[in-house]
Amino acid sequence: MCLNRARAYWRPNTVPRNPQLPSSTLYKCLVEVTERITSLAGRTEPLRVDDSGMGRLRTVNAPTQRKAVAAGYSFTSGPRSTCLAIWDYIWRQSDLMEVRNQALYFYQHKTLTRPEVTRIRAWMDRCSCWEHCDDLAKIYADVVEQRPDWVVPTLKRWNRSRNPWKRRQSVVALVEYASKRRRFLSFGTMIAQVESLLDDEDYYVQKGLG
Repeated sequence: MCLNRARAYWRPNTVPRNPQLPSSTLYKCLVEVTERITSLAGRTEPLRVDDSGMGRLRTVNAPTQRKAVAAGYSFTSGPRSTCLAIWDYIWRQSDLMEVRNQALYFYQHKTLTRPEVTRIRAWMDRCSCWEHCDDLAKIYADVVEQRPDWVVPTLKRWNRSRNPWKRRQSVVALVEYASKRRRFLSFGTMIAQVESLLDDEDYYVQKGLG
């Protein structure tokens, strides 16, 4: 099963050094987000732990999670660079799916800067489930519409990746883009991404193709 194979591609909790933010500040923000989500869930221990080691609380639904991030955190009104560093830390350090979701929901439906896109592209290195893959696709699809040169070359590389989640993302982001956007990529770009994966043996890659 690809969930077992995904473990080999899921990188450890490495965090880029950020000299502007002390580790104590980053950790405090992680605790803030974790406490809000676990409070809403009514539990601190996950009901399920995936093969990758990521836990799922399972008792707080997506609309409630989106309201939690929309309400704001102590750091979300600060400078964009600071906010990005904190969300990046939370994405890489949390082992709870719903806590990591907060980072994804925060950056969906926004016009992003080049540094934000660069950092969020790297979040695929810790993607280990279809839910996170598809929520990242919503972010990447917005970038495809606004600045395709910032993300399309990466999607093309991921199409040939050994990592099945990146291969899935290479088509899911474009499907998400094509289904909801007014502007379109060339047919050649779209079909090339799909055709190269038609014989892919990974279950979730095939599900991404529809």
